[in-house]
Amino acid sequence: MDCLNSACFSAIDEHHPGYCGDCYRALLKERDDLRRQVMNWRDIANQYCRNQTYYAGLIDRIGRLFGAAAHTADDGSLQDSILRAKVPELVEFLFKSAAGQLAMAASDPPRHPELRKEPKCPGCGQEIDPDVCSCGEPIRPGVTHDNHYPVPMGCRCHYPEEGC
Repeated sequence: MDCLNSACFSAIDEHHPGYCGDCYRALLKERDDLRRQVMNWRDIANQYCRNQTYYAGLIDRIGRLFGAAAHTADDGSLQDSILRAKVPELVEFLFKSAAGQLAMAASDPPRHPELRKEPKCPGCGQEIDPDVCSCGEPIRPGVTHDNHYPVPMGCRCHYPEEGC
């Protein structure tokens, strides 16, 4: 009797019903290759899920800094969870505000000792205290003070040009 493999004309092996020894070993190799491929795809899918969870967690951590703003939908309704798609918009708003730019510039001082200097406002050049607003309140990300954006203590950018 011939092997079940239509391309093979060898006699079947008594230890491997229906196939000759060479075809049976080829089938085992193909099966093992397919198993390895399946395991590789599972590993890739698992890593993708771990990455997705990690980056979603980073966005959630940033969103928590914005409080209720990160939970408020465009229609004004409050959601139970952070709206991850809104977080980049909130970060952009904070960064574009003058106080946000000053806070970002002052929050990461240069690491080289010769480059460390007292923080200065990029607008007016005055030495500033990036942690205290000119109204005396501490500066916190995403928080306004009495209907104004925080302006670091010492900054003159917010005064009229006629004089202080």
